[in-house]
Amino acid sequence: MPRDHETAGRVSASMSFGQRLRAIRERRDYTQAALAKVAKMDVSHIAHFEGDQREPSAESLRKLARALDCRADYLLELSEDTSRINGEH
Repeated sequence: MPRDHETAGRVSASMSFGQRLRAIRERRDYTQAALAKVAKMDVSHIAHFEGDQREPSAESLRKLARALDCRADYLLELSEDTSRINGEH
């Protein structure tokens, strides 16, 4: 099985916050419900973020980044680095 950084569906710099959130959630093998549970958020928030219907607060962004083990700057389109914070693949 390919590692996160080797997947065929590479992230494009033109992806929206919601698209990036969904892409990394799927790379980490989370459903929306599972991510919501780990991030201690309502699943409707995840759906709204992924649908680009809402923008996350700073606190929501922090929770999502921690739950997904990724950098907030990736979610904010400031980086293309999808590596895990803990250095694991």
